[in-house]
Amino acid sequence: MALLEFDKLNTLGLIEIPEERKRSEPYETYFGDMYLTEKQIEDREEVARKLEEPLRNWLLLILIGLATGIVLYEEARQELLDNLIALDIASADYLDMMTREITDSTKRHPDDDVQHSPSAIR
Repeated sequence: MALLEFDKLNTLGLIEIPEERKRSEPYETYFGDMYLTEKQIEDREEVARKLEEPLRNWLLLILIGLATGIVLYEEARQELLDNLIALDIASADYLDMMTREITDSTKRHPDDDVQHSPSAIR
């Protein structure tokens, strides 16, 4: 994950996003394009919203580590896992596997560009 320069991050943070464009694709559109019942769509939207903050915090820990040269991958993973378990959205074993995959992939690709959209920074 290549680290964006702080000036670039600051510039991205100043972008004004109209209220109707807070996401690159609204959850309603993303899940609405799937063959799901209304209840399934509502459930998935709820889980997606719950995941936003823990994943954003995890990414911030990784970016700070990359900026300082001390990336505490396991500590960041454990923090993410603890936050996801507290949400009670899936089994602890599944969440443990998921956080390991996310962290291991990030660790293996430290020079890949960060994929972002203005809404992802908010």
